[in-house]
Amino acid sequence: MDLKKSVGLFKKKIEIGDNFYKDDGTPYDIADVYIVMREPTVDESNQFQGDGSSNIKFMKTNLPKWIVEHNFTSGEELATNDEVAKLIISSSSCFMYVMEVWQSSLPLVLRNAKRLKEQQEASSQGT
Repeated sequence: MDLKKSVGLFKKKIEIGDNFYKDDGTPYDIADVYIVMREPTVDESNQFQGDGSSNIKFMKTNLPKWIVEHNFTSGEELATNDEVAKLIISSSSCFMYVMEVWQSSLPLVLRNAKRLKEQQEASSQGT
């Protein structure tokens, strides 16, 4: 693998338009509003703990740096990641949805789920 080529961390696009409303009170279509989040680094992953409230605080603090792309604007300018994170965090349902989709899509989680399923299938076939 050539490190000089475009190699990056895993990224996940999360569509969240249905969490927000237009000026006329109608919701956006889900695909109209999105963020793209990168996977956490090893150091960041090590900071996740078993305590749910500690994890929520950690995720709230780090959300702006995990966002690598979005389509939010502030007037005519692209909104900052801090502004986007603040808006997402202001809605518990949106925040929890984003975190759930993001965490469940991470490669390590997917690999571990696949391995667990394979182990369960193998043990059920052996009995």
